[in-house]
Amino acid sequence: MWGVIGFLLAISVLVVVHECGHYWAARLCGVRVLSYSFGFGPVLAKRRDKRGCEWRLSAVPMGGYVVMLEEGTRKRVPQISDDEFRRTSFDHKSVWARLAIVAAGPVMNFVFAALCYSLIAMVGTYEASSRLDTPAAATQLAEQGVERGWKVQAIDGKKIATFGAITYSLVEHLGEENVPVTLTDEEGLRHEVRVSLAGLTKLEQQAPDAALGFRPWTGQVVVGRVVPDSPAARAGLAAGEAVLAVNDAPVTSVADLVEDIALRPGVAMRFVVKNLQTGAERTVTVTPDNAPDPAGGKARGKIGVMLAATPDYVYTRLNPVAALGHGVVRTWEMTVFTAASFKKILTGAADIENISGPITIGDLAGKMLQVNWVTFVLFMALLSVNLGLLNLLPVPVLDGGHIVFFLWEAATGTKANERVVAVGTKIGLCLILLLAAVALTNDLTRILG
Repeated sequence: MWGVIGFLLAISVLVVVHECGHYWAARLCGVRVLSYSFGFGPVLAKRRDKRGCEWRLSAVPMGGYVVMLEEGTRKRVPQISDDEFRRTSFDHKSVWARLAIVAAGPVMNFVFAALCYSLIAMVGTYEASSRLDTPAAATQLAEQGVERGWKVQAIDGKKIATFGAITYSLVEHLGEENVPVTLTDEEGLRHEVRVSLAGLTKLEQQAPDAALGFRPWTGQVVVGRVVPDSPAARAGLAAGEAVLAVNDAPVTSVADLVEDIALRPGVAMRFVVKNLQTGAERTVTVTPDNAPDPAGGKARGKIGVMLAATPDYVYTRLNPVAALGHGVVRTWEMTVFTAASFKKILTGAADIENISGPITIGDLAGKMLQVNWVTFVLFMALLSVNLGLLNLLPVPVLDGGHIVFFLWEAATGTKANERVVAVGTKIGLCLILLLAAVALTNDLTRILG
């Protein structure tokens, strides 16, 4: 349910924003707008304004559309004179005016993303810093001597402050070798290692940060919740206690503790825990249950607790002017990142399985919506950048395809051949349907395992 709500809300807002760009550009260029619909399908309510635009509320809440006066829609205004039609129709505007109207939709998506990032910057956010936990064994970072507590300062010369920035930067370098990473240890000494992302192409199956050994700092591992009548509950573990050690080995990572428990079904384990309010330490013995592996492998141990951690956070909050600049810069960075990802998929450096469809988008939207409004707004900003870039692809049917035809007209002084436009439109439609099929197939593959 949350996925459906999140998907409809995100797509509706972003498509309406996109169409607003076309609407206002048409108004500014003197083109008559016949109708603006919020949603698709049967019209539930409508109202005509003094300019003759019919504002509609339609039944299917997935975006909307704008209808402008042009040759194909002239019959909707039978009383219009030839002179007024030439003066207010899309077809009779200069090539630059038509290009601006078409480009305004994607541009509005970028503007919306910038405003989202600016809003979040003004509100202020906590993000996990670039401080690292102990790299997993046999990873590239572990083999090069990176230790717990080191901070990533830059990747390939680009400054890094948060763990999220590490992930984005690594995705930009998918398929590349010998990527330099600059770090500082806990004494402030500078180190440089080099990582290879040549074999990493599927983000869904192999996140580049985890595959290379980048793990966010977790601090103390804390028991968040204990399931009633579970091994942890029977042993006396309590929510809010920090797990200091298990079988005399220090605990520094949620992932490591979960894996340690999973590998010991039926084997008693000694937990040294600390009450974070009183500071008192005690030892309890917990014996994990035998739980069947969903993948059909060996039984895995479970003790019935939810584990949390205390990561190292970076808090940022900007004044309105600085936040606006941050929003523009952040949108540009995400546009470059997304464009680079598109390029890597097209060139084969990243796997085509990274393309997501409506099911995955809906699932993510629902999860973001359940976390809080900040994560949902950030998700919509990223989605808006993707929608803007997708519409700028030079494919007939999309805004980018129309822009290519208008640029041809501006350069040659003649409109693109109607037959070429018709054939291009059919090819573009096939490409879009193919892309949709790939995205939906990837979604279903993820669901079906």
